[in-house]
Amino acid sequence: MQLTLTEILNYHAGRDFGSSGFREVALSVFNGTDKAFTYHVFHLWRVKDDSCSSLYFLSEPQILTGTAVLVVERPFAAEMQIWIRLRTAEHAIAVDSSRREQLVLGTDFTYSDLRFWLPTNEYQVDAISFNDSEDAPEWILNAQRCSLSKDASRVRIKLDGMRWLPLAIEWYRTEAINPVRIYSATDLVCCDGIWTPRVISVSRPHESYRTVMTLIRALHGAEVPSEMLQVRNLGHLVKSSFEEWNSSAEVFS
Repeated sequence: MQLTLTEILNYHAGRDFGSSGFREVALSVFNGTDKAFTYHVFHLWRVKDDSCSSLYFLSEPQILTGTAVLVVERPFAAEMQIWIRLRTAEHAIAVDSSRREQLVLGTDFTYSDLRFWLPTNEYQVDAISFNDSEDAPEWILNAQRCSLSKDASRVRIKLDGMRWLPLAIEWYRTEAINPVRIYSATDLVCCDGIWTPRVISVSRPHESYRTVMTLIRALHGAEVPSEMLQVRNLGHLVKSSFEEWNSSAEVFS
């Protein structure tokens, strides 16, 4: 199978993850084999004018209910718009895009891990390979990161060649053999005609830290009012704000 790099990246950027939708996920943080804590998170998103706005709202534990993260991303672009509103804060605060690789709320996920579109503009791809696996064809991209992050200057990306979502991402320091971070998406399911992973994990092998995001329920194509995704409204959201989507979503676990 022959595809150019441009075709591969365009297929990924054009993949269908739903023009709008809702998910509830459990986010469990592990230190070695010990589970440290678990968050329950509501995720709403909406695509409009070549950008995607995503809202992540912590519904459990109760002590953190109301904490919210809002991100706006664009295909190919590394830059993001990020806001976070802590439960005890009156207003949301903006997070500079340069901090997009910082860990979010004590998990192993960064703000950048929360995006649908890979920031392919920051990659200089130097090798492409194709794996015709039994489940689905896979494209593997090896790239240098233009940002030359001190923590990970190289990246290896495995894309599903049918659904075009990332199945695995590994970050490496220069000349290192073992990755410093690993993103993995597994157990793909079709919900409302959209393929989505039931499990996404991010691990830091050197520190034995790992965070697992498990899909609880999902709904694609649901109407998401723009007011839900406005920075000024983050402080007004409560758990019951999401009941309309939560009660209609397909349950997975």
